[in-house]
Amino acid sequence: MRSWKIALIISAAFIITNLSACEQAERDSEAKKTEKPYKVAILLVSDMYLPLSAEGLKQGMLELGYREGTDVEYIIYNAEGDTAKLPLLARKIVDSSPDVICPSIIPAINAVRKTATDLPVVFLESMYPVEFGVVKSLTRPGANYTGVSNMTGPMSGKRLELLKEMVPDIKRVAVICNPDNRVSKLSLGETKKAAFRLGLELEVYLVYKHEEVDEAIARVASGTADALVLNPDFMIFSRLDKIAAMALRKKIPTIGIDQTQVKTGILASYGGGLKEIARQAARHVDKILKGHSPAEIPVEPPRRYKLYVNMKTAEAIGVKLPEEILHQAAGYYR
Repeated sequence: MRSWKIALIISAAFIITNLSACEQAERDSEAKKTEKPYKVAILLVSDMYLPLSAEGLKQGMLELGYREGTDVEYIIYNAEGDTAKLPLLARKIVDSSPDVICPSIIPAINAVRKTATDLPVVFLESMYPVEFGVVKSLTRPGANYTGVSNMTGPMSGKRLELLKEMVPDIKRVAVICNPDNRVSKLSLGETKKAAFRLGLELEVYLVYKHEEVDEAIARVASGTADALVLNPDFMIFSRLDKIAAMALRKKIPTIGIDQTQVKTGILASYGGGLKEIARQAARHVDKILKGHSPAEIPVEPPRRYKLYVNMKTAEAIGVKLPEEILHQAAGYYR
C-alpha cells in the first residue's frame, strides 16, 4: 500500500514537472515571437550594387546565424543611379533609427556623413577611408564608422602591372578618369606611377558628365591606345556595357576592378571583390549588434585580392594569356 502511494506521488510530480516545462517552453516561444528583429538599413547608389553589396552582406549575416525576417530585417534604399537622391535617402534612414546603417560606396557614405548621425555605420566598401576623413585610423576608427576598405585605388598600379604581364607588347594605355571623384583621381596617380616604372605611355581621358564618358569611349576606340585600364568611378562603370563592347570590337585588352566586370566581357579584373567585401563587413555588423562600439572595431582590408579573366574575350581579341597569369587567376569566364 505504501509503495503504491509513493508511486502515485512520483507520477504526479513527474506530470506537474512536464506541464511546467511545457508552459515555460510556450512562454519562451511566445517571447521569441514578440522579439523584434534587428533593423539594418542598406544605402545603395544603383541597381548594380543589389547583387553585390546587398546580397554579399546578407550572405555574410546568414553565415553568422542571422536569418532574414526572423533575426534581422534589411531595409534597402536605392538611389537607382541618381546620386542627387542620396542625401534624401540618407536622411530617411537616419530618421528611421535602424540598429546599423550600411552604405555601399563613397557617394553613399558621404551622404550618411552629411546627416551628422551618431548611429553605428558599417561601410560595405570604402576606398581611402582615412584620407577622406571617414575614420581617424584603420586600427582605431575613433567614431561611429567602421567597415571594410576596398583598397582598389592603391591597387591601380598593380592592375596595370598585371595587364602588362598579360599583354607584354602594349605601349600606350588609355585611362578614363573622373577628376571630380577623389578616388578616381588618386587611382590615376597610382596608375601614372606604375606606367612610369613599366615604361608605358598613358592616354588620359577626363570626364565630368555621363555623356562625356560616351565621348571618351569613342575617342579610345579611334585613338592609338593598345590597352585600357578602368579606374574606380561609379559614373564610368555605369557605361560598362559600352566599354566592353568597344574593347571587344577594337580588340583592346581591358582590366577592371571586380569580377562582375569580367562577366560583362572585359578581359580581366583584379580586386577584393565587392560581394566578398560586403560579406566580410557582416562581421562588423555582428559585433555592433552584440554591443561593441564601431570606434573600437578596426577597419579591415579585403581578405584576398583576386584576379579573374575572361577566356572567351581573350580568344576573341587575340590574346594568349601566359601560364603564370592562368595560375594566378581565381576564376575564369568562358
